[in-house]
Amino acid sequence: MIKLLARLFIKDESLSKNEYNNKLITLSGYLGLAINLLLFIFKISVGLIISSISVISDAVNNLSDGLSSLIAIVGSKIAAKPADDDHPYGHGRSEYLATLIVGIAIIIVGFSLLKSGIENTITPKEVSASIPAIIILIGFILLKFYMFIYNTGLYKDTKSEINRSVAIDSRNDMITSLVVVLTVVLNYFGHINIEGPVSILVSLFIIYSGFSIIKDMMFLLLGSEVDREIIDQLEEILKTGRFVKGVHDIELHQYGRNHIIGTAHLEVPSNIDVYSMHEIVDELEKQAKNQLNINLSIHMDPVYCLDQAHYNPGPCKLEKKHEDKNI
Repeated sequence: MIKLLARLFIKDESLSKNEYNNKLITLSGYLGLAINLLLFIFKISVGLIISSISVISDAVNNLSDGLSSLIAIVGSKIAAKPADDDHPYGHGRSEYLATLIVGIAIIIVGFSLLKSGIENTITPKEVSASIPAIIILIGFILLKFYMFIYNTGLYKDTKSEINRSVAIDSRNDMITSLVVVLTVVLNYFGHINIEGPVSILVSLFIIYSGFSIIKDMMFLLLGSEVDREIIDQLEEILKTGRFVKGVHDIELHQYGRNHIIGTAHLEVPSNIDVYSMHEIVDELEKQAKNQLNINLSIHMDPVYCLDQAHYNPGPCKLEKKHEDKNI
């Protein structure tokens, strides 16, 4: 469905990949908002009809998920804003803040469900389930499974932390709803009421997931190391440069999804004229931008190589003095 919606609502073929991804993330937020509001309306109705505290709690959980989708929409729109005087590196990290808020919302829902579970354990309430209600609840699980699938796929394509957090939240909802259905089934067929204890276990799982999301986002906001695979790919690109004898001191800083700024030092023969080497470095910076979307600044370190005659890779010594050397 998300691909069909993308074809219907994202028609501008002149968009860059990053612009297209931003619109796709926003569109997924609208879809998630619609599904969660639909789930809330139907679940709250079913929960009130059969007098199930676990179903009602699950409905409230979907309402908070709708809030998470709304946060995802706002966060992706802010993240897509271009750099300005106050934010020279763009607004990409607002996506991390939005995801952080989603994590906090998940924890709040978890504690709310925990409270209801404790109360229902102390004073169990009768559940008047029915076969149609059970079938409807199973249908809700399939809807959440769909949300999990498309958000996981979007995360793989766009590397959006918002979609990753929504996928985790959808997975949690699937587990929560499945447990709720099992408790209703047990109550209906075996007259066993375990809604309270089950709600407590589910709430603890939800709280743990919320804290995990917050922990991951805090690492990103505090400036955690860029993925080692990206650093290795950049190093391989730089080593392909003509006359490049070595690469060291690669430093990368991430300012949101697909927005990395960094520096690198290249070891180059000391007798190469500056103009020629500058052209080579410019080309390497363009490759870093085109292939890895990294805005790179390269510093050149002159070295004296034992095999300079043919500029083949070989043992080099860092120049202590910038002296001209004849080949």
